[in-house]
Amino acid sequence: MLAAVLRDYDRLILEDVPEPQPGPGEALVRIKACGFCATDYKAIKGIRRNVRFPLVPGHEPAGVVAAVGANVTNVKEGDAVVIQPSGYCGLCRNCRLGLTHYCDHAYTTGGDGPEDVRFGSFAEYTLTGANTLFHKPDTIRFDAACQTEPVSGAWKGIVQYSQMSVGDDVVVIGTGSIGMYCLMVAKAAGAGRLIAIDISDYALQTARRLGATHTINPQHSGDVRDAVYDILPHGPDLVIEAAGPIEAVRQMVSLLRRGTRWNLSA
Repeated sequence: MLAAVLRDYDRLILEDVPEPQPGPGEALVRIKACGFCATDYKAIKGIRRNVRFPLVPGHEPAGVVAAVGANVTNVKEGDAVVIQPSGYCGLCRNCRLGLTHYCDHAYTTGGDGPEDVRFGSFAEYTLTGANTLFHKPDTIRFDAACQTEPVSGAWKGIVQYSQMSVGDDVVVIGTGSIGMYCLMVAKAAGAGRLIAIDISDYALQTARRLGATHTINPQHSGDVRDAVYDILPHGPDLVIEAAGPIEAVRQMVSLLRRGTRWNLSA
């Protein structure tokens, strides 16, 4: 099969590599679409230095099951699926308690985190545990389904960690990909006034289309805090910082009033 193999920093090479075969509890997935994450970019460019070569990046995939190993019952050949890149054994104490993210034998396919980093999905096929697969609804295209991983991160930041409630006034600083996901999740979760802040007018136009009720460009609006408090006299209930630069973090802190929840999602 063809795979994009990272041999060294700035050496991503398209190579013909052996097609893996699924063992017990595993599934082989033919990749139909895969997102390109900043984590992948940082590995390729050497910004992230915890990379062991060779590596096939890509951890935001969706595809079709090509083959399954013994004892696999949750999926079958031909099923359209989304792959969770964080793999787990399902047998250790933490897994049995439902804490699969603390698995003693955790691995990742193409991502970052555990010591066990396996080939990811910048390839024709990905081999992974069948317990990491989720059935793709027929109504969702593969190029949308592969965005499940970053969208789940936005949901975790907005709903699970920040405990956003219906009617909360929310500010999102930075409307790149993750900021847009956060904005859409906040809109779907019932945000009241939803303010997007960015220095790109084009990005802010997109934010409006995706549900922002107000937009602020610091290059045109003067003092951002004054602009936000003109819209929200009592201040925001939740501020999401999804831009990254330290200036954006300082801006987030300037918007807080007593009781404001805040989250760094960049």
